[in-house]
Amino acid sequence: MHPVACARLIGDLAVFTVETSGPTLADSLGSGFKAKWVRPPGAVGDLAPGEVIMELSVITGSQFLPGGLRAEVSSTLQMRLSALDQYLIELVAQDTWIKGLRRMIADLSAQGRPWPTYRGEERVWR
Repeated sequence: MHPVACARLIGDLAVFTVETSGPTLADSLGSGFKAKWVRPPGAVGDLAPGEVIMELSVITGSQFLPGGLRAEVSSTLQMRLSALDQYLIELVAQDTWIKGLRRMIADLSAQGRPWPTYRGEERVWR
């Protein structure tokens, strides 16, 4: 075959895999969050649709009650596979991801299914 025809047939392929240990990720979120990996260690099989795999809790306020008691108000964010996939696929710096989660969980007006977004995100995937 002609060299130009051969060059057109050659293709390069690069594959990479991003993996992280769930419990290790939960431990690294410890600054400001109470993170708990919900899926039991050693669980085998696929995840069920919508299965919660990690929970993040943060104290969003407190108030003093009569008798010297204090009540704490906390918010909990349940992470499903899709949220962690976004984190791993976009290769966001972990501290940036944590700041976004903190802001999202502290926003009491975010009802239903809040989703972290990043400034200029609409320009990334085109």
